Parts: sequence; C-alpha cells; structure tokens
Amino acid sequence: FLALTWQLIRRKPDVLFLHGQWAGPVGALAGALAGVKRMVYVCHFPSFYTDWDLFRVVRNRIAEAIPCRFATKVVVLSEGNYYQYLVRRLISENQAELIRNAVPPDEVISETMRRQIREEYH
Repeated sequence: FLALTWQLIRRKPDVLFLHGQWAGPVGALAGALAGVKRMVYVCHFPSFYTDWDLFRVVRNRIAEAIPCRFATKVVVLSEGNYYQYLVRRLISENQAELIRNAVPPDEVISETMRRQIREEYH
C-alpha cells in the first residue's frame, strides 16, 4: 500500500483506473493520499453478490463504498449492476457509466443453436 502510494505521488497521474472489488479500495485510498484528482472504478463483479452472512455484508459494503466514494466515474457492465449500485446508494446517476455488452446474445446464437447446445450438455 505504501509503495503504491509513493509511486502515485512520484508519477502524479492524471487518471487512476481502479479494477475489482479488492484492489479497488486499496488503489482508491492510495490515489486519494497521493492527490490523484480523477479516478475511474470499473466494477467487473460487485462484491455484494456474495453477501451470505453479516461479516461478508460489512466487508463487501466497505470494499465497494471506498472506490465508489473516491471515483469520479464508476463503470458498470450491466443494467442489473447499475441498479444495484444505485439502490445501495453507492453511486449517483451522474457518477455511473453503463457499458452494455457489445454484441447482443440473441444475435450471436440462434434459438436452434441454443437447443442443440442444451441437448448436448444436459
């Protein structure tokens, strides 16, 4: 953590990209201490989807809240994640950037192909 903070202070980046629910909080805190003005948090798999007990609820809330608090933009990769971050009040609508899948699944796999795949693997 200290080494990362020191590197950020030395390099003075214009933008810091934060990836993942475990590296995100560490990078966000280091970036904040180093005075990085713009941070982008990319949420690949939100940690709150593993909220199975009180420990995980608290841990996951902290893991998501820290990068969301410091990030200028939060990139979510599905509408479901977007709404979960809003409902949990982790981000504002202005802060969120929703990037949907580039290729709609229905255009890639036909219904016939789906049936064949299901029959083969069931």
